[in-house]
Amino acid sequence: MAKVFEEEGGKLRLGCEVRKIRYQGRCASSVELTSGESIPCDDLIVNADYAHARTLIFGERNVARKEMLKKKFSCSTFMLYLGLDKIYQDEPHHHIIFADDYHRNVSDIQGEREVSGDASVYVRNSSVNDKTVAPAGHSQLYVLVPTINRRNGHDWEESREAYRDKVLDRIIEDRAHGVGRALWRDIESAARLAARPDAPHRHLVENLARQVESQPGFRLRIFTESEGAIALSRLVNALMTSSTMEWDDGDAFFEMLDSVDIVAPPMTMDQFADLARALDVGWGPERPDRKVRLHLASASDERRLAVPPYGQSYPELVLRSFQARGRDPGGDARNLTAARATKLGARRVEVHTLDWPKGGRPKPRTSINQRQLIYDTDVGARLRAALKLAPHE
Repeated sequence: MAKVFEEEGGKLRLGCEVRKIRYQGRCASSVELTSGESIPCDDLIVNADYAHARTLIFGERNVARKEMLKKKFSCSTFMLYLGLDKIYQDEPHHHIIFADDYHRNVSDIQGEREVSGDASVYVRNSSVNDKTVAPAGHSQLYVLVPTINRRNGHDWEESREAYRDKVLDRIIEDRAHGVGRALWRDIESAARLAARPDAPHRHLVENLARQVESQPGFRLRIFTESEGAIALSRLVNALMTSSTMEWDDGDAFFEMLDSVDIVAPPMTMDQFADLARALDVGWGPERPDRKVRLHLASASDERRLAVPPYGQSYPELVLRSFQARGRDPGGDARNLTAARATKLGARRVEVHTLDWPKGGRPKPRTSINQRQLIYDTDVGARLRAALKLAPHE
């Protein structure tokens, strides 16, 4: 906007605080700056906050503050200006997310007493139509949330970061129907902690190493499902990163790690390939018997792995909402399936399709949930056989 203004002959001056407006008769004639400079004008547009400007810079036409406070104020807005490293081409230019209880939302705002816990959000994704608003391959989002004004002294300095997260949650939940966001934040928090010199991964590995010393022959077998696979990937990456973990720590971990079983992970092909590659490197050629067993739903069950009432695949919801963001456009961002994992041909990886005991398969045309995949399929029996456990173990 500033560029267009200057191209049209406008002169932009920043850091010039206005002291007051001067008049000739009924019309504004000049603006006096705090520096003492006076700028004459034929016409004047004031884009400052009305209540602020009318009580402070309107000069002889200022309104007393106590009189201004008697008036009914409009709402304020909470704004986010986001610069992103990709373009969401499939998202609309304008997107409005209405509060679940819109009347309550408006009532909260007009009541001017508390920030509405159920907000409406406007998102402008202008980069889909105007490539000049951000560098090539990037975009910007403008997010606006109507909220209470500052009349009652809400402390935005104290609450703005928490409210920012709440607004972003609202946007993500609108796209993902609320699936997995809280758990995903925990995973992100763990990833940030992993980058610290005192990362908890170091303490985990050190404790396991002490277990090995006290119990020679101790072996670690990891069983994880769903988003736990993503946390495992972060852990393995931390172990492979010298800035986070010493290689001796990582080697001790891979020495005690006997096997990994992953059930229905919401990962992309790239993410699983990276995890399988890191485990292969960590185990090294001297441990050829170590395996990753991947347990995935069949193609027909995958389509039934739905999250009521949305009728969409759980892995697909997680992938669409979280995993695809910022991905390498040249990579394989398709969700991980049994057929694709088999074609991947990764070393040490055994791909198993989950089956149901006789009479245990859910009725046709009903959805399947994660709990059923873990407890009602044959994965338990398969794991007991692989680990040489008794039926009751």
